[in-house]
Amino acid sequence: MGSSQKTESMVTPVFATPIL
Repeated sequence: MGSSQKTESMVTPVFATPIL
């Protein structure tokens, strides 16, 4: 589960950057 959290942390900012 630790790996899943780290992946989401990196994917969230990457997808939020273009949206903002």
